Amino acid sequence: MMISGSDSDTGVQDAASVSLPTIRKLTFKYLHSQSEHMDANWLLSLLRNPYDARSQFLLGEVYAERIYVGRSGSDDPYDPVLEPSDEKALEYYLRSAEQGYGKAMFRIGQMYENGTHPRGMSTNRAMEWYLRGSDRGDPDSMYAVGRMYHLGNGVNQSYEKAMEWYGKAAELGHAEACNRIGKMYETGAYPEQSAEEAERWYAKAAEKGYWKR
Repeated sequence: MMISGSDSDTGVQDAASVSLPTIRKLTFKYLHSQSEHMDANWLLSLLRNPYDARSQFLLGEVYAERIYVGRSGSDDPYDPVLEPSDEKALEYYLRSAEQGYGKAMFRIGQMYENGTHPRGMSTNRAMEWYLRGSDRGDPDSMYAVGRMYHLGNGVNQSYEKAMEWYGKAAELGHAEACNRIGKMYETGAYPEQSAEEAERWYAKAAEKGYWKR
């Protein structure tokens, strides 16, 4: 996602006066539509609100380069207003997680799993954070717990528990979890091989936009 330009179309001049519901609406609007433009620094001043977990999470996403916020007026196609930083991303993910935001807990788990966390790689700590995110109802965290059990990363491998957690994520609309369930039925990993069940779950994944098998 790229955000740049001016804030003339926002209708708000003082970022400090913006209410939390407005912050959520504006960040959703501008982070999900490249056709909209606003001043990058103004947006970041909104995201730095310490009392809104989602704003803190989104700022972490900017530092982690999952959301690109370009410098206003720059001719450089890649001129981020903030320098990418795993440490700063973690700082804001932690702030968000402290306020109970499950998606931030998922990101912290990812950092431990892929080794970008300053403390290094730890599948055990990754699992801990995925479970915390799951407790907060985050489907990505639930899927990650299932995948960890499926592969035996940080836990004893268990196809039964993998299926259980994939099922929880799938109930919340997680497309890749639906695909994984289909794969387990196709291969007979758990509970037993069933081409009919496999196709049913693959169809569910496809309905949600996931086509890979």
